[in-house]
Amino acid sequence: MIKIWVRVAWLMTIGLCMIGAANSTPPTAEDFIPQFSQFTISPNGEYIAVLRPVDGRNALMVQSLDNPHDITTIPSGPDTYILDYRWYNDELLLMNVGWGTSLRRTARPEDVNGLRALSIRLTETSVMIQDLGTWFLGAITDDLSNDRSRVLVNYVDYQSANYVSHAAELNVYTGGTRRVSRGRSGWNGHFVTDTRGRVRVLVDGDQDTDRVWMQNLGSVDWNLVHESPRRSAAAMNPWKVLENGRFLYLFSAHEGRVGLYKMDMEAPGTLERVYLHDEYDLTNFVWSDQGGRPLYVTFVADTLEYHFFDDGARSRHERINRLLPGGNEYVVSSDDANNRHIVYSSGPGEAPVYYLLDEEAHSINELAIGYPQLPQEEMAHVEAFSYHARDGLEIPAYLAVPPHIGEAPYPLIVWPHGGPHYVRESQEFDGLRQFLATRGYAVFAPNFRGSWGYGNEFASAGLREWGGAMQDDITDGVQHLIDQGTVDPSRICIVGWSYGAYASMIGLVQTPELYQCGIAINGVYDLRAVQRELGRNFQYGLQDWWRYSMGRDADDLARVSPARHADRIHAPVLILHSEEDRTIPEGQHDLMVDAMRHAGVEYQEHVFEEGDHSMNFGPSMIETYQLVEEFLAEHLQ
Repeated sequence: MIKIWVRVAWLMTIGLCMIGAANSTPPTAEDFIPQFSQFTISPNGEYIAVLRPVDGRNALMVQSLDNPHDITTIPSGPDTYILDYRWYNDELLLMNVGWGTSLRRTARPEDVNGLRALSIRLTETSVMIQDLGTWFLGAITDDLSNDRSRVLVNYVDYQSANYVSHAAELNVYTGGTRRVSRGRSGWNGHFVTDTRGRVRVLVDGDQDTDRVWMQNLGSVDWNLVHESPRRSAAAMNPWKVLENGRFLYLFSAHEGRVGLYKMDMEAPGTLERVYLHDEYDLTNFVWSDQGGRPLYVTFVADTLEYHFFDDGARSRHERINRLLPGGNEYVVSSDDANNRHIVYSSGPGEAPVYYLLDEEAHSINELAIGYPQLPQEEMAHVEAFSYHARDGLEIPAYLAVPPHIGEAPYPLIVWPHGGPHYVRESQEFDGLRQFLATRGYAVFAPNFRGSWGYGNEFASAGLREWGGAMQDDITDGVQHLIDQGTVDPSRICIVGWSYGAYASMIGLVQTPELYQCGIAINGVYDLRAVQRELGRNFQYGLQDWWRYSMGRDADDLARVSPARHADRIHAPVLILHSEEDRTIPEGQHDLMVDAMRHAGVEYQEHVFEEGDHSMNFGPSMIETYQLVEEFLAEHLQ
């Protein structure tokens, strides 16, 4: 039988697919707000769901594939924000919602995560929404696919001395719970199940130690199988118990990079390597619950790449790449029959497009364009390159160059990423990077030491190097581009978000001769003060993490805190912050602004009432883009 695959455009009645025409003027700030995210397909393959902005906040939209006029829309409310969701069965979705004042900082530990889970039940006549209480989707340990009404959730007992974690069955129709497993004394505990939903593994620890425990079937006792110094390379990150409950699959970096290993549950202790890449850390592991077998792992070189264990998954991926050549394509959601799939396609200068792959019908249909108004010919090419830092370390980096910018040297935006750890840049499409490029600037994005993905040695080289070697890597990259004749040394601005905002401000302090301006969004500016603030607000996990990342010596922290050295800033600054940022206290913004005011620094500031740490509120993000554009036009032209 000859199989003929057909690619057609499937235009949904709610306007999911809108092709933007080429325009002689640059795309607007509004055009860089993604119109679709988190496309998924229902277990029976008959419905798709997607998040898209309505009045600045996400709305969940569900549509029948057979009847495009059958649409259900659940918007965010005035005091809520839909963060993400997942299908539970063919009629019910679970939704993760920021609720009321939980969007703002609180001193109550039980509200630190402060989210509400809602179950959305689709019926023939109405939509029923059930409030399930204070949970969040990241806490769902297992969907319990053999159960028609419950999921297994991980929750923390905030009344216990060490915030002990427990596992409970949550009824998704009533919100009722029943505890099924009790954790041990330790913080940040979470549970791992086998493919039948049975709790088998507990991961917990304390300030000094990470631990992995196993539980035999029918027993309530936990047996310690692994112990390692906290956050060391020897730590284990368990994923799932597979192969008929025999083997625990886990990530570990004890061989120099994050690799996939398995441990025999009947003879715990020894790890068997499943896959270790020669150069890059693994980022994700996907398995089949039905077969209890591994399917593939992923890693990021310059774009997302795969290593397959399953022939069916490999052949599907190869078939998709033949049908959609030139980009980076991967399946983001599949039905239970493994027949219909949502495919994500993007590239270094290509905005994401979503497709519906139907294996039985031998067709692939375009569903939606993530940024429908962006003209492809205006997108910047993103080049991968590397340079050597002053101590000889090779630093991977990317340079986005607009197509119509003319000959070098170019005006440059330096874009240090956030994090700074467990984050990295890549060639994948980035809306803000492309926005800056369409304004006529080259954009330099370095993976300075400490960035994720390049192995233990590279990652650990960034620890306690805030304002030190990590910043030197950024500076050395800019100097490399100047020496190569690629950029104009008289037109360079450093722009950053989160840790990148810190890097922007400390860059202005330490190398004032290098930059003509700086922009900082939702950043940290006084390292001593932010650690004290987190302790007062009971965010001990985050406080512990930042002490690990920044260090805790008071004099060292003061030395690399931009708010304490504002008198050394000579370039104009744009500084922005969101009141709803629950990651970095607004007090950090106030400290930096006060310091610049007293030092006589030229600055502009703006505080948004709405928008979280990532500014996930449409009007606030649009205004952020506009303020950045206006500031750069004033100081780099």
